[in-house]
Amino acid sequence: MIGAIVGLTLIGLKRMDCKQPIPFVPSIALGTMLTFWFSERFFDWYFDLM
Repeated sequence: MIGAIVGLTLIGLKRMDCKQPIPFVPSIALGTMLTFWFSERFFDWYFDLM
């Protein structure tokens, strides 16, 4: 999800072309850090919805 948001933002800002590859590792690293820091809050919020 993070990679899609970053990729679409870069394409929308004309910083990347549609044919240019988007780096994958920074998206994985950011997703890992966000999961590490916010996973408990996310699960609490999600299970409160049920």
